[in-house]
This record gives sequence, C-alpha cells and structure tokens, in this order.
Amino acid sequence: MSSLSKKSAYNSPGERERHRRELSSLLDIAGVEYRFVLFRGVPVCPFPGVKRRVQTYWDSFRPRQSDVWVCAFVKSGTHWVNEIAHMLLRGSTEAPKAKEEFMLERVDCEVLQNLPSPRLMNTHLHFSQLPEQILSARKGKIIFVTRDVRDVAVSLFHHQRTRAADNLTRYDTTWQAHLDTFCKGLSQNGSWFDYIKGWHEGCLKQQPDNVLHLTYEGMLADHRGAIDSLASFLLTPEQRCRLDEAFMKRVQQLTEFEHMRQAHSGKTAIEIYRNGKTGSWRGQFSELDLFDLRARLFDPLSPRTRACFCATQA
Repeated sequence: MSSLSKKSAYNSPGERERHRRELSSLLDIAGVEYRFVLFRGVPVCPFPGVKRRVQTYWDSFRPRQSDVWVCAFVKSGTHWVNEIAHMLLRGSTEAPKAKEEFMLERVDCEVLQNLPSPRLMNTHLHFSQLPEQILSARKGKIIFVTRDVRDVAVSLFHHQRTRAADNLTRYDTTWQAHLDTFCKGLSQNGSWFDYIKGWHEGCLKQQPDNVLHLTYEGMLADHRGAIDSLASFLLTPEQRCRLDEAFMKRVQQLTEFEHMRQAHSGKTAIEIYRNGKTGSWRGQFSELDLFDLRARLFDPLSPRTRACFCATQA
C-alpha cells in the first residue's frame, strides 16, 4: 500500500497548525467556507506545506534530459495517464506507486531529485507556476492532458465533497456554490481557462517537439491508440521493439477504467476513479448553469479564447 494511503496528511499537531495558517479562505454563495493555498497568485492543490515545497523546487530543482512530466488540470486524467506511462517506461505491467508520491506539489524536492532516470513525475501547476529551470532547460518530455471543462467541474465537485472529514480542505457545498467558485477561478487549481491558455501559449506553441497532448475524451474513444501514441512519444524504436503485442495488450487491459477502479478501490482515503465517462455533466448542469459557465468562463468574442478551448478538444 502506498505510503500516502489511508493515513493522516499531518505528521504532528504543529504541522496541522502550520497548514492552517497557510490557507486562505472565503465564504461561498451558500455560506460554506472554502479554503485554498495561493502560490504566485494562483490557487494550488492545498496539500500541507505545498507553498514551501513548491518554492524549494524554484530554488533547487535540477532537470534531466530523460525526465517525463504528466501535466494536467485537476480531475483531467492524470492518474490514468501516469499508470500507462509508468508501465511503458519500466517495461513492466506491475502497478506503479500512487502518482502523489511523484507529484511536485506533494513531495519534497530531494525525493524527486534523487529518483533514478527516467523520472516520471506529475503536477497540476499552471505553466507560469513551474520552476523556471524546468522551462528554460527544455529538457525532458511533457505529456499534457486536457478534459472537457464541464466534466472537470462535475468531477471536482464530487472529489472535494468526499475528502477526508478531518481534512482542512474538504469543501462540501451545493452544486451552484461550487460552480460559482469554479467560474471565479478560486477552485482547487485556480482558473481552468487561465490554466489551458497558459499551457497552450507557453508550451504547446513554444515547445511542440517535446510535448504530447492527449485528451480524456480521445483516450476513452481509442484507448489502445493512446497507449501506442505514448509508446511512440516516450520510447526509442529499440525500446518499442522489446515490448511485444502481448505486453501492449496487457497494458491496455490493466488500464481499462473499470479495472483501475476495482484495483484501487479502498486503497486511498479519497476514491480517485469515480465513473470514467464523458458527458456526465449532462446530469448535473441545468440550462442556466451552462449559460453561466459560458458567460463567466469564456469570452465568446475572443479568437484567443476560441483557439484555446479548441486546443483542448484536438
């Protein structure tokens, strides 16, 4: 079992109190307190010590040419892609450790610094929040994962309501209040639109050769095709030749959504795999909600906005 599974996020009462002081808070339109951590002006996943930890990466992290990063807005498929990439890079169908054990916001800098190559790491940080040396070095490869914003909003709503009861960052509110917070860019991970725009303009357009863009919807529609794309992106021709068809089919089987949900059920305090479908927003959004999302999250007159949204559907 993962060392991050089924245990308190705090090692001591003092650590809990430090985390409490690090949190910002607001009352949403339902009168429910919502707590978050700001780093460089943007909310980040509010893990204990996250602000100190991310700043340490800015000061000390040393990238390598063989690094692989999985980058996505929260609830967009990071766990799924991480499992596939792990199996391909290791040439083994053994299940990986929890992706949180290799997450920039979750573990101390020296942990990732001391991993053997190739390092498979992940983050939900905005492009502007990433340590400068990672961006300027142009080393390694980036797997960028996007998902329909409507499904992201619904998935995040359920995720934050089911956080551990003693977690200072649990957010159990109404759907309308959550959507209001989400559209204001104050939800966990900040503004979805700003996130997509930053990555699209700062990375997809500037560093296209070392970025693979996958969509959650595309992976569901052609799971094996996504695995093949990842193999071609991550591995040399010689490495790919060593992975026979039986291995690739096994990777496909083990990373089917239902298999992953059953395999991981009960192993963590928060159930990560909920329904693994596209379009589940239709059962949550009213017509008024959809109008509100379009009016507040997007500027329909802006070509940059349209191009940015289309980039997530590519």
